[in-house]
Amino acid sequence: MEVVKKGIADNFKFVLLGLDKERACQLKAPFPESRILDLTGVTSLGQMISAIRQCDIFLSGDTGPSHIAQACRIPTVVLFGPSNEKEFGPADLGLHTLVLPPDRPPCRPCVLGPCVRGRSCIESIPVQTVYDEIRRKAHRHRHSKHDQPWQPALPPQKLLCII
Repeated sequence: MEVVKKGIADNFKFVLLGLDKERACQLKAPFPESRILDLTGVTSLGQMISAIRQCDIFLSGDTGPSHIAQACRIPTVVLFGPSNEKEFGPADLGLHTLVLPPDRPPCRPCVLGPCVRGRSCIESIPVQTVYDEIRRKAHRHRHSKHDQPWQPALPPQKLLCII
């Protein structure tokens, strides 16, 4: 929620993708509808790919959609908690940014199931760290690849997708 709050203050527009409609409703509730397009639970795979291709920046954990964004050459900020960034991270670190837990717990990467520490190490990544990476990416890639930006409502400065 804090990333969205900071982004809206900086004139970002957000597209929410995924299946967790309840979480999306909580996330978007405090913000103007014109700043968040909620596509959770309503897109087919092809529609999701089309939406991702419209994004200027893509923020996600290490998930299938983040790999789709990388394949589409959309600049990404990818959060790695228990998953292994050396095995599953993007190859082009000029275009894509990895964000890792700051404390680098010795048990990570872990793919064995529930966290033995009680909460996922991805939760230890500070919001400000994530947002700083988004801002850097927005500044570095400020000239959008789109001739005509996609405009679901108001024209965005940058369109950031979150899943």
